[in-house]
Amino acid sequence: RMSITYGTFALVKFFLILLLITHWLANLWALTLVLVNEGEGTPRWIDDFDALDKNVAIKTKDSPVRLYITCLYFTSYTITSVGFGDIGPKNIVETVVCTIIIIISGISWAVVLGQVCGTIATLNADEQAFRSI
Repeated sequence: RMSITYGTFALVKFFLILLLITHWLANLWALTLVLVNEGEGTPRWIDDFDALDKNVAIKTKDSPVRLYITCLYFTSYTITSVGFGDIGPKNIVETVVCTIIIIISGISWAVVLGQVCGTIATLNADEQAFRSI
């Protein structure tokens, strides 16, 4: 019989929540491509990939999987505050959505990191018994 402690369960739960938030934000970032039409002449963040995809058969903007991975990459480094800067907003709609993503990311990262640290701090039963003396 295998038992999962509350601490382990809580850690798994927090990381799954973080993955879910990252997924939602990646889809929100991809939505900016729908909100700003390509035919309007407004620059979009995906336009920077034309040069990178020059010798590639399947372009990033034409492949849902490549587009999702790119959006996931952007939101992952935004949530963790790494901020490489290779992908960023090019128009006002993308700037507003990016600002929303940054606010949600900052709050989510702080909450999850705080909860994970609190859970890890209480994992060791021997240490808790020692501190209660």
